[in-house]
Amino acid sequence: HAVAQAAAGDTLLVAAGDYAETGSLVFNADGVSLIGQGTDASAVRLTVPAAADALRVKSANVHVAKLWIDGGKRGVFALGGADGLDLQNVTVTNSAAEGIAIDLAADVTIRGCIVTGAASTGISSRRATGLTIRDTDVYANQASGVFIRKGDAELSFLTVHANAGRGVRSL
Repeated sequence: HAVAQAAAGDTLLVAAGDYAETGSLVFNADGVSLIGQGTDASAVRLTVPAAADALRVKSANVHVAKLWIDGGKRGVFALGGADGLDLQNVTVTNSAAEGIAIDLAADVTIRGCIVTGAASTGISSRRATGLTIRDTDVYANQASGVFIRKGDAELSFLTVHANAGRGVRSL
């Protein structure tokens, strides 16, 4: 996995196509960018088994753009040191738990994304500060569309519908 071996500041370009991953793509270096090549997220599809998080972000200032993540335990799991994570035009489908989960991270941006088909909440955060979710569609998830726990977030221009739980929930 090139992501796990990326050095700080590397930009990894992924050619259009379908990629079957056997485990998590783990971001361990700060400032890494993973960018799909194509006109939109559907051009680059990563499929991941339900036992592994598709993208596991543990470093700061990671940028992910124009990818379709299909499957995985969680499509994107950002934890601890994932401050400054930027997800742009990422589609997350059919995850076994949350579509996107943000845990103890600051200044995370989710924009122009689609999150659907999660077996739990579409987008979930816990103690995230400065979370921004903008221009994003969150629908047909098995729990709430967006669930913000013990943190703060700016939500704007969202479409949240047809989730089994509440559209937007905050504690």
